[in-house]
Amino acid sequence: DGRAACFYHARYRRTEDDLVELEPLATCDAAGLRARLAGSGRVLAHAGLAAAAGLEALAGLGLECDCVPSARGLLSLARLRHARGRLAPAAALEPLYLRAFGERPNGAR
Repeated sequence: DGRAACFYHARYRRTEDDLVELEPLATCDAAGLRARLAGSGRVLAHAGLAAAAGLEALAGLGLECDCVPSARGLLSLARLRHARGRLAPAAALEPLYLRAFGERPNGAR
């Protein structure tokens, strides 16, 4: 929630047929988010979120605010996982923004 200066952060790498978690989901304040992003290379963010977190300093260091979200990549990963029988529990699929801040899938913190 950028307006409340509370942020979720995780890092993933897309492989040919999956996502690899590089840093697990965590909650942090704006300073913590900036520290996590320092030196990470390419950062995709909504312009409003970037402003709320004070990420303007990253503008020349890989911050991209003009990206448009698309579910196409997620759909292809979902099909591959389904074909392998790797299905996520329904509770884990609820979007983070619909949960109380800091709540993780299945109530884990």
